[in-house]
Amino acid sequence: GQGGSVVAAGGMFLDGAAVVGNAIPGGMDIGAVEVLRGPQSVYFGRSTMTGAVSYRTKAIANDWAGEIEAKIGMQYVRSAQASISGAIVDDLLKVRITGLAEGTDGYTTNDYDGSKLGDRSRESLSLTTEFTPTDRLKFKGYVNYFHDKDGASATIFLPATNSNCQLATVTPGAALYSAGQRSTFCGEIPSRSNSVNYINTTIPQAFKDRIFASSLGNGESFDQEIGLQRNAWNMHLVSDWEISDYLKLNSITGYHTNATMQAADGIGRAVEQTTVFPYSNYFYALINKSRDFSQEFRLSSDPERAFSWTVGANYINARAQIQAITAFQSRTTGVISGAPQQLGTDSTKTYGFFGGGYLKMLDDKLTLSAEGRYQIDKRRNQQLNTVTNVQSVDLSDTFRSFNPRIALDYDVGQRRKVYVSYASGTRPGGFNALLLSYTDPLVVAEIATVLGVTNTSFKEEKLQMWEVGLKGNFGGGKGYFDINGYYGKLTNQQIGFGAIIHPRPLTDPTATQTLSATVNIGKTEVYGVEWQGNYNFTPQFSLSTTFAWNHTRRNDFSSISTDLQFGSASLDGVEMANTPEYSGSAVLSYEAPLVDDWNYYTNVAYVYRGKQYVDSANLSWIGDRHQVDWRLGVGNDERTVELFVNNVLNDRSYTAGSLGGDFGSLQTYYGFFGAVAAPRQAGLRVRANF
Repeated sequence: GQGGSVVAAGGMFLDGAAVVGNAIPGGMDIGAVEVLRGPQSVYFGRSTMTGAVSYRTKAIANDWAGEIEAKIGMQYVRSAQASISGAIVDDLLKVRITGLAEGTDGYTTNDYDGSKLGDRSRESLSLTTEFTPTDRLKFKGYVNYFHDKDGASATIFLPATNSNCQLATVTPGAALYSAGQRSTFCGEIPSRSNSVNYINTTIPQAFKDRIFASSLGNGESFDQEIGLQRNAWNMHLVSDWEISDYLKLNSITGYHTNATMQAADGIGRAVEQTTVFPYSNYFYALINKSRDFSQEFRLSSDPERAFSWTVGANYINARAQIQAITAFQSRTTGVISGAPQQLGTDSTKTYGFFGGGYLKMLDDKLTLSAEGRYQIDKRRNQQLNTVTNVQSVDLSDTFRSFNPRIALDYDVGQRRKVYVSYASGTRPGGFNALLLSYTDPLVVAEIATVLGVTNTSFKEEKLQMWEVGLKGNFGGGKGYFDINGYYGKLTNQQIGFGAIIHPRPLTDPTATQTLSATVNIGKTEVYGVEWQGNYNFTPQFSLSTTFAWNHTRRNDFSSISTDLQFGSASLDGVEMANTPEYSGSAVLSYEAPLVDDWNYYTNVAYVYRGKQYVDSANLSWIGDRHQVDWRLGVGNDERTVELFVNNVLNDRSYTAGSLGGDFGSLQTYYGFFGAVAAPRQAGLRVRANF
């Protein structure tokens, strides 16, 4: 939830520096990706309630070397990237420069004009430096800029097909909704063959003059087009100082900026003349700018001693601004109206103090780890009035938390360990500041009634997690495995609700407003079993597998909003939406000598995602999904040529989806917005080192 915000539940890190905007360039810079299950209190201890994804850039060798890779495939998939690196002064100053340009055409037909939806492109340039003035002191600097320009999303739309599966127990006021049941989906979401892929990708100039008028876009050189555009900078400096054979000091300084603009056709379907929707055209733009500065210091002892420790502190200053601008054209008069709906600033200053101790016992067979983090989050939210554009809301609060993590692992022999752990994590609370940006108190009261919001703030969210597992090697060193079971409790869960207000009283009687707010009504249990392993049948033939049974159960999920949307005031016992209970993968690989120093290889990868609900009431779901990818290549240390086929079975089922407001026909209220998998895609990849 709230991915990319200043308080995202999961953290994204680049060489240990927290990237609050969650924008990672990818490409040849990246040498490894590590995924850590949360909560994490000492390592990646900022906003890692649910875990962390850590990207590490490659080390630089003394010898100058280069790397080139090119790819081309169906749907005009194309990619070219290159890297050159080496030492300016051996063992003292080394550099690497990396460039990337990639893109793909769309793959879903637009019913509006026959064009293809889903085209994407990225350009990226990076500079990495390593400076090692002494054997005990090392600096690593990284600067990256990348630009995304994507066309209209390939998301498809399905109008609701039937009445709510449950009877409504509350009849809302006529000023907000018409009385009676909501229309929604019951059972499995219909196939994409029933969808409406209708997006007006041509924005008239009169609409451009309005929706691109935000001051947040100044200086970003965004094109005034439908789609998503992004400008991002990633910069960090990592310093390692071995004070002695026993002590090491580590410093990580990071700075990141992320500016995005998304422009869209708000109706997304042909307007039906029989509906109450009063507009023939509706376009909007969402502009978001975020930036963060972080500094961490960590002092650690020699990890090879019987007892080792680490202590440290970190500071993060993050700020995000967002503005939504809409423009409507009256169906009867042709008049274009609209204005900024919000201009909000969300900022956080985080102070963290952490430490951990690690004790080896019983001849190093038993290891006890005890870690903890005390964190202070100072949050502030400011909003401009939606009519006057004068600041009308300025809220602030401080959230304090202490999160421990205790783990015990025991070496049972044959390079296998049993482990148990307990950890807790928190996500700071925040504000529903937008509710106070409306001048009319009746509007605020009606919004609060619809969304079940009784105040403008929400509390801190907390996750407690217990885990037990076994990991190690298969017999004879044939491979590696890790199997674990876990149980967790999520309390004070921050649940976002949305509503369509029609009409807005005491203002424009034909206007429509989408609104959202967050409340702490969620208490959820999470438990399951996870497996990952790799087995080598022979030196040439191997199988990698994963499996997960992840079950969720809501124990307290009651709100007037759930009644208005789904016809039931209590949704206790349901599963969390967008969380498949079953998932897994298998990769079968074979590699053998061909001629001289050339080898040939092939692998088949199968990925499974089970059924998942798309609404909070579990009334509707998308079915399971199967993807098979295949590769066949020949290569040596200097060059590789590879054929690939992605989505061999051409499974075009939904990869994800959710329910949302249907602006084309307010009589239905809800529709399904689904992401459809790209079709079968064959291509060629070549790579050369020099």
